[in-house]
Amino acid sequence: MAAGRAGEFSVVRELGVKYKRMLGAYKVAAECGNVDFVQGVVSEGDETTNAWLLRCAARGGQVDVCKNLLANGVAVDCDPEGKRFTPLMWAARDGKVDAVSFLLENGAELDATRDEDGRT
Repeated sequence: MAAGRAGEFSVVRELGVKYKRMLGAYKVAAECGNVDFVQGVVSEGDETTNAWLLRCAARGGQVDVCKNLLANGVAVDCDPEGKRFTPLMWAARDGKVDAVSFLLENGAELDATRDEDGRT
């Protein structure tokens, strides 16, 4: 995970660590705002991983990472785990005002609901 924080994308890949551990490094990189590391993941990643990175970046309030991911085609209202919990919801829950503003400015759905009862 330290490799994710330090931005050593190549180190994470070369180590051949298990997928869940790689996701841990990816999460740390996204939440810490390491745009270069995240860009390396995006260039090799799949749609689900990239969506997950947007969730992590939003949760960490990392607007620059969010910008990069949206510029690379990640959907602003993505839900990588199928839990009906969008990046906007994560940012709002964790009080990341700049990320909330950015996501709303880029088309995030303000009235997305999390469940059948209409809870957001």
